[in-house]
Amino acid sequence: MRLIILCADDAIWALPCWTRTIPRLKEAGFTVVGLVTTSYSPSIGKSDMPAYRWYLSRFGPWNFLKLAVFAMVSRLASKLYGRPQSFADLADLHRISFFRFGSVKDPDLVSYLQTEGPDTVTIMVPEIVPDSVIKTARLGMINQHPSLLPNNKGLFPYIYVFMKREQQGVTLHSIDRRIDEGEILHQYKLGPDQTHSMVQTHYEVMHAYPESLIRALDGLADANSRNVFTVEPKEPSYNRAPDENVMKNFFKSGGRIIRLQDLVRAWRNGSCSE
Repeated sequence: MRLIILCADDAIWALPCWTRTIPRLKEAGFTVVGLVTTSYSPSIGKSDMPAYRWYLSRFGPWNFLKLAVFAMVSRLASKLYGRPQSFADLADLHRISFFRFGSVKDPDLVSYLQTEGPDTVTIMVPEIVPDSVIKTARLGMINQHPSLLPNNKGLFPYIYVFMKREQQGVTLHSIDRRIDEGEILHQYKLGPDQTHSMVQTHYEVMHAYPESLIRALDGLADANSRNVFTVEPKEPSYNRAPDENVMKNFFKSGGRIIRLQDLVRAWRNGSCSE
């Protein structure tokens, strides 16, 4: 199967994740024909404020500071361990074609994908993918969402799942025109020891990504190999970016964005040591 990776130019989470994932894809017999990044950085939800101000206002100064330290430690570990420092470096390491576009709506991106004609495109972008891009993948495109779909579509599902005391989990699904829709290809649950904070949960999800993506790719090619849970409630739910009241209730109910213990994971995240 020929695939193209399409992701945001994120050096904190996406780059370490793909540093670990590409070798596993090659070992499993998949052919990565292209690595594509986008530089698009939208405001969060319907807010017009820059992303950093949104995080500061919603998560508070102490959590914002710990998130900044997490990012710095992760980047330091990446450099000290000799990991690729950019997606261009990663593509060069594996002799993969590399391209950079402004957003998924860039006409040149569509032209590139049409020329390559991949079997599938795996995405990690903060944008709604247009139909013109979706149609370029022969078998379909794959997205990862950190909830057990169809429950808790939308932004920051960890926060809403925590407050509703539902099962935390992850879904890899094919993409259609709707948000967090498409056929479910692979799902798995997260245990309580993996979800003490939003950052820990994200770390666990990205750490498991290589194997879960391979399972999803198998599910894309063969519907009989898909792993899908039946979860309650059965009615789909959609959440918007949390406002101040949602975050106040989240913290009041014991929710955490990042713990001091998570800073240890920052080193592991950047070094790709796990």
